[in-house]
Amino acid sequence: MFTDLRGFIDALQKNPQVVGIVRYGRRTIDDMLPGGDFDLFVFVRVRPQAVESLHFDVQGIPVDMNIRTLDDINRKTPLLPFDLALTTGDILYDPQGELAALIEQCKQNWQPDTSALGEHSRAFLCFSHRHALDKVRHRLTSDPIFSQLLLSSNVYWLLQNYFLIRQMAFPGERAALNWLKSNDTEVHQGITKFFTTNDLAQKLTISESLSERVFAPIDGLWREGKVLAFGFDDSVEDLQAKGQAVFDQLLNVDD
Repeated sequence: MFTDLRGFIDALQKNPQVVGIVRYGRRTIDDMLPGGDFDLFVFVRVRPQAVESLHFDVQGIPVDMNIRTLDDINRKTPLLPFDLALTTGDILYDPQGELAALIEQCKQNWQPDTSALGEHSRAFLCFSHRHALDKVRHRLTSDPIFSQLLLSSNVYWLLQNYFLIRQMAFPGERAALNWLKSNDTEVHQGITKFFTTNDLAQKLTISESLSERVFAPIDGLWREGKVLAFGFDDSVEDLQAKGQAVFDQLLNVDD
């Protein structure tokens, strides 16, 4: 249908329903080299009620096209958390200048959620990562594919939670790795070693070390002998003390 990305953008601009286009991510409009996708927001006069985004390809280049209206960004908070990408995007089409003004407003109003984790969330993360490691500990030889899958997933999740635990917005995988390379070489080197070794036992050891490093600000992973309580959400205060009290009561610990 289109010979390149520029032709695709030109076709969008000719549609009277399109009032603005913003590109974000690494791929530029003239980059047709393989590898990586082309990310953009297309602003229309009326957004289809049931469709939030479209995903397709232009000459083999994957395209992620998020569909929005100007009203969707004339808000105090993003329509979706992902819309924060607009604040660092590159405006490709804005015939009336409305889009530029609204994005400048977003830069002031929209801030990523960097609030501290509540007790339930901390407990859930501490347990989940420990649980993943414990699952593979005695299966490295008997079930290597399962172990490889779970350990790799665990490290990827650690990368995301590193920023969450430190009340920082996750900047995306590539940017996160670059940030760690400059700001936390120990974690960056650990991730590098994990993905460059084929020894499953070593992968487990590296994962355990990475987990303790990532979870250090919230007292590390869950350990044997410790009662860990989950709530329904983060609204519960003194959750761990209440959980210990329930444990003691149910098991007659004081008797």
